[in-house]
Parts: sequence; C-alpha cells; structure tokens
Amino acid sequence: MKTQIKATYRTVRLPNSRNGNPRYKLETLEGEAIGVTRVDSSIAYGEVPNNSERGECLIKLSTTKRGTVYVESVEKIQA
Repeated sequence: MKTQIKATYRTVRLPNSRNGNPRYKLETLEGEAIGVTRVDSSIAYGEVPNNSERGECLIKLSTTKRGTVYVESVEKIQA
C-alpha cells in the first residue's frame, strides 16, 4: 500500500547495511515514527538527510504485507 504525508521530520541513523550503505529512520519532531529507508537505497545519500528539519516535506511511503513502512521519496515543499 502506498501513501503520502506532509511532515517536518528528523532523521535517526540506523546501522549500515551489509554493503556499508547508510540507513535512516524518519520520525516527526514529536518522536512519532514515519518509516525507514530501504536497505541500499540511494535516497539515503541525498534526499533524506539533506531535507531533515528544514521545513515541511512531502514523504511518499509504502507498507509491506508484514507492516514495515518504507520511505520511497522525500520532496521539499516550496513555500
């Protein structure tokens, strides 16, 4: 299932993947979990850490059958 939300978020660094690529968990400024980046995802290098805490963003999410919520993209909302 795919959804999208508008939120200002912060990133929490997770352990690197087996291949050494960064992973992040996104959460609201109040501490509520939004989702995690996929293993070896390219967005962990640009969009996710660089938009963190810099205003409202449109975050596209997908949820697996097991209930894991993955961040698919992050776009800065222009003021």
